Amino acid sequence: MKVDDRVVKILTAINVASELDRIAMRGARYGFPGWVTLEETKRGAKRCYIDQRATPRPRPWNYLAGATTAGELAGRTLATVLVAVYADENAVANSNRALHTVMVQTALPWASDVAELIDELAGEKLPTALMDPVLKQRRARHAERHAAAAAQTAASTISSSRLATDASIKIGLAPARHRRRPRPPGGALTKADASR
Repeated sequence: MKVDDRVVKILTAINVASELDRIAMRGARYGFPGWVTLEETKRGAKRCYIDQRATPRPRPWNYLAGATTAGELAGRTLATVLVAVYADENAVANSNRALHTVMVQTALPWASDVAELIDELAGEKLPTALMDPVLKQRRARHAERHAAAAAQTAASTISSSRLATDASIKIGLAPARHRRRPRPPGGALTKADASR
């Protein structure tokens, strides 16, 4: 895999090292070769068995250790993350679900962009017919999140400007419309002063 800035941003924002077992149980066990075993029942029918989530396996570590180049290691790590993000756990019983969500656990400047970067790479690398319905829903959620963030920023800016105005009034730097006009000598009020 070609390692570009998107791949580096994704891999630096997700704590793969400490969560590899949970990430792999969330997705890789459903689709990676060798993780699903076929067994023949007593009646001769074949049945698929998925690794149980409570059974720790060295598979994710061995899978990553099999990489021979930096690009291959990045690709395998990214594939493990992507399959965890897009795996539909509704396909297995509740008791066998991993119940883990891949999370961004950093304050890096690009942390808020990681979900969109994952979607962008998935849209490029995975079949269009498979990804279009999923990406359409996820892009709608991203747009809603951006709109909410923009509204919050606008509200924050408005309240900050109000606080600045209130603070300037309190320290005597009020805008001209809030300043009192000095009384003329002798203390008599003018019509303009009386209206205030």
